[in-house]
Amino acid sequence: LLLFINYIYSKVLHLDWRPFARDSLYYILSIFLMLVMFSNRRIDWYESILLLFAYAFYLVCMKYNGDVMNFMERAALLFTSNSVYSPPKVEEKKAEETKESEPENDEPAFPEGAKDQLMWILAIPFVILFRYTIPDCSVEKYRKYYLVSFFMSVFWIGALCFFMVDWARALGCILDVDPHIMGLTVLAAGTSVPDALSSLLVAQDGEGDMAVSNAIGSNVFDILVGLGLPWTLSNIINNGEPVPVCSNDILLSTVILFLVLIFVIMTLVLSDWKLSPRVGGAMFALYFVFLGYCIYDAYIGF
Repeated sequence: LLLFINYIYSKVLHLDWRPFARDSLYYILSIFLMLVMFSNRRIDWYESILLLFAYAFYLVCMKYNGDVMNFMERAALLFTSNSVYSPPKVEEKKAEETKESEPENDEPAFPEGAKDQLMWILAIPFVILFRYTIPDCSVEKYRKYYLVSFFMSVFWIGALCFFMVDWARALGCILDVDPHIMGLTVLAAGTSVPDALSSLLVAQDGEGDMAVSNAIGSNVFDILVGLGLPWTLSNIINNGEPVPVCSNDILLSTVILFLVLIFVIMTLVLSDWKLSPRVGGAMFALYFVFLGYCIYDAYIGF
């Protein structure tokens, strides 16, 4: 996601270290909980509930985010002689100017070029489907239906992800591609599209901190809720029976996650907490190193 933000949005974004540190610490805690729970190759009911409570505590921290940020600033002063520098954000565009620049007619124009025209035609069913099932809250008369828009968006994301996972699994069987590789490439990219688009939108408004928090916070949600909620439902449906899980290479994968996080932290520190295309290039290279390792491990092994 950080790579996507840097390459699509070419301007330099200044970051505040405190939100990044807050989310990174909770991400480390989430990974540690997952590692501990996978160690016995099963998930008991109290372990799945613990994940949900951990995310609830994360939400409480978000509610009192101002106090958390002040605490982190004071804690940092214990190790530095001067106040920790928090880079200013890029000035936001005024909402009124954005509205004025938008045309009254939002009907998509037919593009030029064979490739763009083909994609435009293929997107027509989805455009029609979303237009008539998701209220457009940018229109004054539909603003009161924001909850309907939110839950319908979540519904369609879930439905599309379901078919994407099923078709990716079938494609992997046809092409004889390891399921692990399909998950790291097709599924990982597909499920990250909503996060990437939302991060790009807030980055265009100069909210670099929000974009980065979305990238890391989505991983926290995936671990604590994306795993905790299905496991909890499985425990309930099966009268408390533990959920069996495969823990092969989980320790190595966890170490890789920690190394990736450390690399991202080092990159941002060396860049003076600025997101730029050069930082995106470094993360792009890191992703391909990780992907190359996974492909080698799946087909050759160490």
